[in-house]
Amino acid sequence: MAARPRAESCLRRRRHGYALGVSLGSSIFLIAVGAILRYAVTASTSGISLPTVGLILMIVGIIGVVLSLLWMLAWAPRRRAAGADRVVERDTYREPPVY
Repeated sequence: MAARPRAESCLRRRRHGYALGVSLGSSIFLIAVGAILRYAVTASTSGISLPTVGLILMIVGIIGVVLSLLWMLAWAPRRRAAGADRVVERDTYREPPVY
């Protein structure tokens, strides 16, 4: 049996609470880099338009923010509020003996 490449196994691995998609922080980073390329960089290159690349990164970042927020709000596991039927038993505190 052939072993899987390490990169493929890392991409398929899923930890509890982490999605395989773009996270909220990554989306904000894409928006920031896109805004820098779009509005702050004045260098010109031949064959590629840096403002266009910046706009594309900002659009992808905004889509990532929207999807991340939908994921967090709609599909995240909900915490159950502690109801009146919940019983918490605790041990009583005993003073240690004095020597």
